[in-house]
Amino acid sequence: MAIFHDRFIDLKKELRQILASKEEEDLPSIEQLARRIENEEIDLREKPRQYLQRVFQETIYRSLAEQRVADYLDYNHYHLPMYAWPGII
Repeated sequence: MAIFHDRFIDLKKELRQILASKEEEDLPSIEQLARRIENEEIDLREKPRQYLQRVFQETIYRSLAEQRVADYLDYNHYHLPMYAWPGII
């Protein structure tokens, strides 16, 4: 499994960096939004997890994370043959 692969920690760090970076000008990073929710600076009408999930899916963060995971699987496909990667799909 990918989570037991020795390079999985690097993937986690890269994904965390994507979520912590401010990729869209008019929107704070996912990490900043989570901190604002935790500090009760944002009044939500939905559950915090649902809000963050919606923001993630509606912004550039989802495509960046998906691309990074695809790159990880492509680069490590010799070690992780049980996963499909962009070259065989």
